[in-house]
Amino acid sequence: MTVPVSPNVLRWVRESRALTVEQAASRLGWPADQLLSLEDAAQISVDDLERLASKYRVSPATLLMPAPLPADRYPPRPIQDFRLHDRVRQEPLSLKTTLYVENAFDLIDLLAEVNDADGDVATRPLLPSFALAESAEQAAASERARIGVDIDTQLGWQTDREAFLRWRELLETQHLIVHKLAMDDQHVRGFAIFEQGFGILAVNSKDDARPRIFTLLHEYAHLLLRQGGISDQNRQTPIERWCNKFAACFLMPEGVFLREYRRLFPRGGVGDYQVGRLAVRFKVSKAAAAIRMEEVGLADAGFYEQLKAEWILPPKRKGGPADVDQIDIELGRFGTAHIGAVLEALERGSIDRLEAQYALDVPPDHFEALGAAARERHRAYGPAR
Repeated sequence: MTVPVSPNVLRWVRESRALTVEQAASRLGWPADQLLSLEDAAQISVDDLERLASKYRVSPATLLMPAPLPADRYPPRPIQDFRLHDRVRQEPLSLKTTLYVENAFDLIDLLAEVNDADGDVATRPLLPSFALAESAEQAAASERARIGVDIDTQLGWQTDREAFLRWRELLETQHLIVHKLAMDDQHVRGFAIFEQGFGILAVNSKDDARPRIFTLLHEYAHLLLRQGGISDQNRQTPIERWCNKFAACFLMPEGVFLREYRRLFPRGGVGDYQVGRLAVRFKVSKAAAAIRMEEVGLADAGFYEQLKAEWILPPKRKGGPADVDQIDIELGRFGTAHIGAVLEALERGSIDRLEAQYALDVPPDHFEALGAAARERHRAYGPAR
């Protein structure tokens, strides 16, 4: 069975996914010539239509449109790319990450629409802003004081998971959305978007908890600069350097970092052992701790690069707990602020159940359980506890 299609639409959908013919053909498992032939056809099989829809992550109805949407109805929403790959070129984002970014923009549109309808725009608190020329260290101290987390509370958190969840909840109290997403891109640590007064940041769930904590604060710094984008936390580009410095100073204030070093190592010493102990103490990656040792004068310049060459990373575990269900998956992915905002909009009647299902990626009969799980997560790890 075949269906009529527009070649212009097939090409438009592929190009909207930032895929070349070769990249799309590889994703589809077809020779490039087969895809080119398909894009010139006026009829395609239902099987091919469904395969295209699945691999391009669009609905079959989109591929059956008579013509592409006008540019002014479907404007591109580019996101800055701050990655630095081999100091030469940037690799294109994977389709999965591209879709994550698109979904984040869509969520901001939804939040803006709901707030406009409720008349809350003027009263909603805005995130502070800083300029790149300002001191990242002073900005970190200012934000840490404003958010109100003392260092002894941070050092008292028992596990990496607890620390990540508490930082996540604390940032979400700043009227932000925090996503934890499985990004396949080798160099992508996270991304941040600030549009229409709303901020969304995302961390890569494929990283361990301690690196994710640093990424949380790095992406938060992007929002404070109003310089959203894709991040790899390189040390060459000015914005990435500023955000790295902010995250390091926020999580490891110099005075406390020196105090803990002297307490843990009264006889001194600079090496992998000291880095590891400090990383565990502050719940940051070994890389972040090593670089911080350089910054505060505990280690010579080049210390981190030397250690980096010696580190052999263990293989990452595959899979996860067998009993993780869809509620846990979506709670980990979207966070409590995202879930709460969508369910509140649904309750007010600002959106319908279909729109809520799209925003939460679970069927409507899961809404109640998802909301309850989000409230329990917030009670357990939120700042009010």
